Amino acid sequence: MRPKLLAAKGQEHVHAANAAFTLAELLVIIGVLAVWILLLVPALARTRVSDRSFECQNNLRQLMNGWRMYAEDNADRVVNNWDTASIMNDLALPNPTYATWVDDIMSWTIPPPDTCFNLVGIIKAPFYSYVNNVSVYKCPADNYLSALQRAAGYTARPRSYSMNGFFGASTPTWTSEKNEFYPSYAQFLKVSRIPNPSNLYVILGEHPDNINDGYFKDSANPNITSSADWPGGVWGDVPASNHDGAAGFGFADGHAEIHLWTSRKCTIYPVRYQPITKVSLLSDPAGIADAAWLASHTSVPY
Repeated sequence: MRPKLLAAKGQEHVHAANAAFTLAELLVIIGVLAVWILLLVPALARTRVSDRSFECQNNLRQLMNGWRMYAEDNADRVVNNWDTASIMNDLALPNPTYATWVDDIMSWTIPPPDTCFNLVGIIKAPFYSYVNNVSVYKCPADNYLSALQRAAGYTARPRSYSMNGFFGASTPTWTSEKNEFYPSYAQFLKVSRIPNPSNLYVILGEHPDNINDGYFKDSANPNITSSADWPGGVWGDVPASNHDGAAGFGFADGHAEIHLWTSRKCTIYPVRYQPITKVSLLSDPAGIADAAWLASHTSVPY
């Protein structure tokens, strides 16, 4: 019986040796895994971008639904969209009216006297009763906070979206159907006065380094070589590019879409937690195309 036991042990040793991986085989396996990772990581990143884009469009559709319902309940009148001076004047009152769609100012600083994290400017605005979820006012791809804000314990700024400056009264007493800054173009104070609403955006994502009030200001002239409407050939306010070089837009007919920008020189700026050093759009054909697209969806000649 003894020889048989030795033979069996010998066979086990051979099987164990055959079961082990050689160095060459391990290198092949590692190489295959590396290829899988290289293929998988970009796919996961694209899925994440896609998910956030979907959530952003959902936010914009909710905001636009509230925007349209507000007008229906207010004799067709578009909700106010005050400029910075009007918001600051209102907030300085002993009893602010909050009578604009959002009565706050975004920044990279912390209180006081900053209003960035004070949700009162959103919650007390009459518009909030139509979109009464603060999270809807923030793009899911906007996760930016300054070092100062993180150190103070803040987890997120509350708003990423702004409203097209050609929609709504820009001051408490505004009644003109001409834009405050570009009088050659229409200011829409009533929904019924909006031509081709599926072509004109109302709300968009604004670049985190540029957003302040809820009023987005850029010319509606698609010919950006016009020095009168595009001084210096640069953006006035810079649109967001949080979605892998794209921004979300909500249009006057209620639909939302993600628009991809083409210029990484003039339009797609990294977030640096400071004012943007803007590059002339005229220096890049892609920048000209970006501005022309936005302008052509902003307003119409008066």
